[in-house]
Amino acid sequence: MSYQGSNPISRRQMLRLGALVGGIAAIPLLQACSSQSATPTAAPTTAPVPTKAAAPTAVPTTAAAPTVAPTTAPAPTTAAAATPTTSAATPAVSAASTATTSYNPNAPVMYDPSKVKINGTFTVVQQKDWNPIHNDYLNKYVTDWAKKYNFPLNLYYEAGFTGGTNFNQKMQAAVTSGTGPDMLWGAYDTFTLWYLKTLQPVDDVVQTMIEKFGPPTPGFVPANKIDGKWYAVPYFNRTGGNWMRKSWFDEKKIDTTTLKDFDQWKEAALEVSDASKRRWGWGETVNRSGDGETDVSWPWFETGNRLTDETGTKVFFNTDLSIQAFNWLKDLYTNPKWKPMLPPGVLAWDDMGNNNAWAAGTIGFTNNAGTIFAFEQKDSPNNIGKDTYLVPQPAMPIGEKQTLVGAGGGATFYILQGAKNPDAAKALIESMLTADEQTKLFGYTPGYVTPAYTWGWDTDPVKNCVNNVDLIFKQNAFNPNAFAWYQPAPNPLLWVNGVSSAVVFTDTMAAILKGTSVKDAVNEGQQKIEAIGKKFNWK
Repeated sequence: MSYQGSNPISRRQMLRLGALVGGIAAIPLLQACSSQSATPTAAPTTAPVPTKAAAPTAVPTTAAAPTVAPTTAPAPTTAAAATPTTSAATPAVSAASTATTSYNPNAPVMYDPSKVKINGTFTVVQQKDWNPIHNDYLNKYVTDWAKKYNFPLNLYYEAGFTGGTNFNQKMQAAVTSGTGPDMLWGAYDTFTLWYLKTLQPVDDVVQTMIEKFGPPTPGFVPANKIDGKWYAVPYFNRTGGNWMRKSWFDEKKIDTTTLKDFDQWKEAALEVSDASKRRWGWGETVNRSGDGETDVSWPWFETGNRLTDETGTKVFFNTDLSIQAFNWLKDLYTNPKWKPMLPPGVLAWDDMGNNNAWAAGTIGFTNNAGTIFAFEQKDSPNNIGKDTYLVPQPAMPIGEKQTLVGAGGGATFYILQGAKNPDAAKALIESMLTADEQTKLFGYTPGYVTPAYTWGWDTDPVKNCVNNVDLIFKQNAFNPNAFAWYQPAPNPLLWVNGVSSAVVFTDTMAAILKGTSVKDAVNEGQQKIEAIGKKFNWK
């Protein structure tokens, strides 16, 4: 699966809002990297979704009539054009990201588990990650920790707690009925859980962690701090981005450190492709899937597009920059020049398509979460793991030619509204975030789990990661061009989550590949997004 970084609806981190979008083309998206359940399309019976579309507080300036000329999207306020200058072997490290001595990782705990009294049973939900070894390690840790302090424990994997029902629905129903868990952790959509009134603020825990380990990496802030309050405690970053089979490019004497934009990577991918050897350079799909949504939206954003402005009530999909982005993608997947680098069936891939192709050794460049690297370190009979390298994020070669880095993000801890044992939850979070336990986790899944805070990037497992993946990813985690879909609006937006769930980007791309003109397809996308915004009253 591909990687999207900091995003209130990041597919690398979160469940989709298909259950909330309801009738607006919502589909479940498979979370292959986290083993999450797919999201049903039925709406939660108690979700506070508007039943009648309310008039927006501002009329979109690019309202969609086919005869209306596209307009220019507002200039982004946080993302600047940039080109990566970091070598894949020796990344430059900013001063802000290296300072660890001013923090005190061994400061006293705020919640001493030996002094915590349990009310009934301490109930914890664990999301299954893609790496089973990682899951077993953390499951055992929590079990042993509870035994040490004689805490009666109910520890569930997500599927065991939800019984196969939609996670967000189940969590909302459990909290409402007073049967919710005390805490959970994983890569969930904090904004959706907050919107459904299932979370309590955790500012005290986050502040304690900041005092110990320094500020979290930028991507955790917009996704988990809402209306000035923290509703999740950052746990760890998950690596991700663009990966290459280095030996393929070395064979062609291509210096990949000189490849700064996606046009240059296309040319290189074409050069390393050889169907007789079952080698195809470009391993990304635009099919209606989670991966496809990333592979279409990321170039769209890097061209300079934004879905909305500071008001959060205007849609900027039908724009000149949008048309440029979709024309670039159309050329990539329809121009005969690029056909030799596209794997057979790539336009029908689901969210496991590039994972399977990478493991089979048939693609040389793809966008993926760090699972693609971590898995190959554990199970790589063809030594693919040793040949898997993370590359700095390329820029787009058209439009505003931006390089946008997701700024990281990953697993977080949550304490549920109505939790019977909030102090036990906070004590467990503190225990799992000690310097010693974090360091063990960095070493347990190298190239996948990295620090969530300023501290930890100079620990031995991170510094000595295979192919320097952790420190290359560090440049993404601290990149000043941190980006999230709802920017420049000040908070996450429900309707923007709905746009992702409705897979507008891949549907627009599908229409283009079926023969609809780019202009008409983009205009149709504008209308779909405006309908979603109105459905949610631009919230």
